Amino acid sequence: MPSYSGRFRYLEPDGRVAQSGSCQIAFEADTFKLLPGAGSPLAFDLGDIDEFSPADFDLTLTVYTGKRILLSHFGKAFQNLHHDLLEAHRKRLVQCLLLEDLQEISRFDGIARIDSSRGHIDGDAEFRLYESNLAVLPLSAAGFQWRLAEIDTVRFDERNYAVELESAGERLTVTRLAKRTREFHDALSNAMSRLAEKSAETLARLFPFLDPDQFQQLAGAMKE
Repeated sequence: MPSYSGRFRYLEPDGRVAQSGSCQIAFEADTFKLLPGAGSPLAFDLGDIDEFSPADFDLTLTVYTGKRILLSHFGKAFQNLHHDLLEAHRKRLVQCLLLEDLQEISRFDGIARIDSSRGHIDGDAEFRLYESNLAVLPLSAAGFQWRLAEIDTVRFDERNYAVELESAGERLTVTRLAKRTREFHDALSNAMSRLAEKSAETLARLFPFLDPDQFQQLAGAMKE
């Protein structure tokens, strides 16, 4: 279990300092622990982190309650803290999204932009493509997933070098993938095609008596 020594400030949603001082940070499979030099310790599920905001040598964690933990003065260990904690956080998000047992195809780092019921997102994110789902893990917002069967369109915008996805009236734009933009588009499209093919094969075995129009209607209603 990684352990790091530095300083912290625990901030109320309005910015007031609730607690501060020296501390030790430790985290494992699903739990973040902050042990202050004086005062009560903090512990919470890594999945409770809604925003992960790194600066040059500071890291701010915003949890779902609106409170923030500002971590600083970790010296040369800061980069390891940043990397290891982000990896542990994302691993936990995948578990919370119930994707851990699915077959992962590939990962991509870029920018996610979306306006939806979950709010506005525009910032760095990791995209994890699975056989039946796409996980979007932003730094500045809670992670979420789209089921591939529920994605209506996938479009490669050559002018802006972006991939645009639409699902149930929501649009997700993926950018800053550089040379991997086309790779992301093709991997996503291929995964969707394989999923549709598997679904069609299963429905054909279960309902061999349907005519083509009936089969098409059923396939549209039971995409996965």
